[in-house]
Amino acid sequence: MAYCEHLKELMEVFRKFAPWGVQPTDENLSTFFDSAEAADFTGPAVMAKRDKRALKWFMGRLEAMLPGDGFAVGGRLSLADVMIFNMFGECLSEEQGPGLPAFRREPFASLVRTNTALASHPKIKAIVDNVAGLDAVKHHIATRGKQGF
Repeated sequence: MAYCEHLKELMEVFRKFAPWGVQPTDENLSTFFDSAEAADFTGPAVMAKRDKRALKWFMGRLEAMLPGDGFAVGGRLSLADVMIFNMFGECLSEEQGPGLPAFRREPFASLVRTNTALASHPKIKAIVDNVAGLDAVKHHIATRGKQGF
């Protein structure tokens, strides 16, 4: 549950930079992806920097919590793994999201920037890759069809 709440808080911060349905500006995305004002990735959180937290802070804290075995909890697939995949790896193709601009189909409005961030967080990336590689997930993504949102 801690992982899920952490991801929920991350999305709340993202929505401050990119309200739902509004294409974020490059400046807002750069601030969200690149800000390192809050750099307390381990240990007690510095509450004075709470309003400065952005993607690097959340990914740093998450990376520090993960055990590093490719899973979030107990060395096997859990809801936390699926939520991490959903947050950082879930995309809609153009065929699955017809008419939707890329920023609405990609994680954090930019798959390229998200993948760049994942490259610096190998534990998170391993989980995203593990879930994406599951036969059931590959089947679901390949057959889910058009999404109407």
